[in-house]
Amino acid sequence: SSPSYDWPSAWELENDNNDPKVINWSGLRFDRTYWDPLFKNIQGAKTRVEARGEKFSLILKHSWGVDRWMERQGGALRDGMEEEYAENIVALILWLKQTYGIEARYVAPMNEPDGAGGMPPKQLVAVIKKLGPMLKRYDLQTGILAPEVYLPVGAPPYLDALLADAQASKYVTLVGFHGYDRDVSVNALGDRASRERIAQFAKTINADVLQGEYSACCKDKQTTKTYWANTFDQGLDWAQDAYFDITTANAGGFDMQLSFWQNEDPSAYILLNFDAKKNFTGYARAKFYYPLAQFINYVRPGMRRIDVQSGNNTILASAYIDSLGQQLAMVVINNSKQPQEMN
Repeated sequence: SSPSYDWPSAWELENDNNDPKVINWSGLRFDRTYWDPLFKNIQGAKTRVEARGEKFSLILKHSWGVDRWMERQGGALRDGMEEEYAENIVALILWLKQTYGIEARYVAPMNEPDGAGGMPPKQLVAVIKKLGPMLKRYDLQTGILAPEVYLPVGAPPYLDALLADAQASKYVTLVGFHGYDRDVSVNALGDRASRERIAQFAKTINADVLQGEYSACCKDKQTTKTYWANTFDQGLDWAQDAYFDITTANAGGFDMQLSFWQNEDPSAYILLNFDAKKNFTGYARAKFYYPLAQFINYVRPGMRRIDVQSGNNTILASAYIDSLGQQLAMVVINNSKQPQEMN
């Protein structure tokens, strides 16, 4: 959705019928010139993923804004519109399923509610209480992803509000957060404690954890043009951030935000090159891709993290095993510029 009527992504420019329990399809507008290029690409991706014998999962995130008829000053959702907002989300999920044959596996009611989304904890809980039953009523298998905060330290108030409302928390099946903070390796603003809370909350409600957006664009030591300045410390910072998201927050997946982007972008992992006529001329891996590659190359989908303890305080280790218990992968980070022994 969008706070502007002019955006082709907006589908409910005015309230469809003032009854959130009944969708008036004639009152909605889905711009196929906007949705077709996006979802035809997703259809192709789904085919390729499933051809490899892997599971395809689509995650939808509502954008920061809401349409004008249900917003309060500043673009955020107006109190009392929670059920209408839930209907707005469900209508999109249903239309995408009917039109493209793809059902969302998860939906985030608001992207970054602690930031530009402007949705306080109590209101997010109120939306989830309306959205969860509505998804069931329309026979959708879509689960709810929350709180999807942009800073890990923003998560605890939302987790507390959800824990205080059993009716809402039972609909949350994926716990998500973003990593637009300083380096967790320096424990900025209680980062590790926040990640511990995220893991504890997910365990309490029996949900998985997703690091929902992960980017170098906000790294504490980013230079003016690119995060990477070929320094040892930056490589360790990046590797440790991945380590703590996996082991402390217990994240089982990563969304590599802006993974592939044009070569002048400071947060792209894969740098895409184009000539003056916008023809693709090749790509290069950004150097900060390689610390992440130590996880990506060896920790494969379906593996389960198992306990490992290091005999050296300068060593961070995490271990993973496949579903058959036959293949073990271990990622080890040496926090010293000298070789270290470990057991």
